[in-house]
Amino acid sequence: MDAVLKRIAVALVAVLLIASPASAAWHLYLVPVIGTGTQEDPRSPKYLASYACTDYGHQPQMLCAADVDAGTDAALQANSDVTRIPDNLDAQLGAGAVTAVQNALEARNIPAGWVTQALTYRTVLRTLFGMFSLFQRYAAIAQNPNAVIDGATVTLSTQFNQLPLKARQDLQATVASFGLDTSGLTGASTIRQILKAFADQFGQRPFTLGGVAI
Repeated sequence: MDAVLKRIAVALVAVLLIASPASAAWHLYLVPVIGTGTQEDPRSPKYLASYACTDYGHQPQMLCAADVDAGTDAALQANSDVTRIPDNLDAQLGAGAVTAVQNALEARNIPAGWVTQALTYRTVLRTLFGMFSLFQRYAAIAQNPNAVIDGATVTLSTQFNQLPLKARQDLQATVASFGLDTSGLTGASTIRQILKAFADQFGQRPFTLGGVAI
């Protein structure tokens, strides 16, 4: 009898091991960052224990992919500071979705006036990847752990010529490092315009987060 029970237990474990991966799936989220970015307090996405992310430079936001079950996915979406991206990235945004996406991005200090119903979620994410890449490079060049946009003294509407001298120099060095054309930008260009102009030149580059090809 003990041998039979042992075989049944082994079979049950095998079934659970096979079934458990099928109960989880990769999803994309915009999530806030916790941690200051120091060695003692590294940056990481809030709520997620296992993840693949790309961050918005030193801005307190990340785009993350997580392989989670339905319960965890629902719990993540219940947080007001988390935005879940639809799984079908090739779906076009409807009118209601445009408003939701624009609000979600602007609340995170990400320019969103360019988002329209003609775009797919994949196009939106690839454009965001360009913006994120600019601020990631800026963070490395500036060697400054602070966010560029604090929402108070510096906003998306702040003009380039209103930034401190070092920030202007570091931003110029960042754009130059990508070899992009800046002839259309002036001292009156806002951070909003600079980010979008960079993303347009950066192009629709595919990238992968975890198990999601974007």
